[in-house]
Amino acid sequence: MKLAYWFISCYFLEGIVCSKPGEIRIDDAPDYLPHQDIKKALGNPIRKSWMYYRTYSSKTDGFEHECVYAEVAENQPEGNIYEFTQGYTNGKGNKTVKVTLYATPFITEDSSRSTENGMKVTAKKNQDRGKNYRLIFSDYRSCDILRVLGDSKTYGYDCELYLHEKNGKIEVPKKCESIYGLACGRGHRLYRQQVYHDYCKGTSEGPSDTSPMTPQQPEKPEEETTTVTPAPGC
Repeated sequence: MKLAYWFISCYFLEGIVCSKPGEIRIDDAPDYLPHQDIKKALGNPIRKSWMYYRTYSSKTDGFEHECVYAEVAENQPEGNIYEFTQGYTNGKGNKTVKVTLYATPFITEDSSRSTENGMKVTAKKNQDRGKNYRLIFSDYRSCDILRVLGDSKTYGYDCELYLHEKNGKIEVPKKCESIYGLACGRGHRLYRQQVYHDYCKGTSEGPSDTSPMTPQQPEKPEEETTTVTPAPGC
C-alpha cells in the first residue's frame, strides 16, 4: 500500500519530480524516536537553516529555485504556532523571494508517540489548507531531515535536508548524510538534488518580493501531463 502511494504522490503536488522511495520505516523506528521531536528542532537556537538537499526540483520561468532557507522568528511559538520566513532565489541570485509562513506541530496519525513529530505549514495562521511534514531525524544542532507528506498526515516519500550554520560552515554531518540516503532513496540520480551553494549566504538579505503568494512548488516533470492543484508548503 505504501509503495503504491508513492507512485500517486509523484503527482500529488503540481510539478513534483520524484526520486525512488527510500526506507520510510525509519520514520517510526524506535531507535529514531528521540531524534523526531519537531518542537525541539524548531527551537534550535540557530534559528536559520538552509535547505541543502531535496528529492524534487522546483523552477520558475525555467530557473531553478536555489538558496532556499527557513528562519524561525524570535520568541516562538505563540501558542502552538511557529512563525518563520521562507526565502529562495530564482536564477543565480538575481531575484530573492521571501514569504512569512506558519508551522503548527502535530503527532502523525499512524503513531502512538507522546511528542509531536510532524508540522502543518500554512500561509496564514490557523489556516485549514496547508502542507504537512514529518521529522525523520534531527541532531538538534546542525541537521534536520523532513519527509514531505502534502495533504496526508501519514504517507509521503519526498525529503528535504536542512542545515544550521556551525562554526561559520555549512556542511552535511556524516551521520545526517547516511540517514538521508537511507530514508530518501540513496543511489537514485534524483535523491540528492543540491539546493545550497557557496554563494547563497549573501542572498538572504537581498530584495524581497512581498506580493501575496503560496510557498514554492516543485516543477512539473516534462514527461508527465498530469495536472493537480498545488498545496501550500515550503
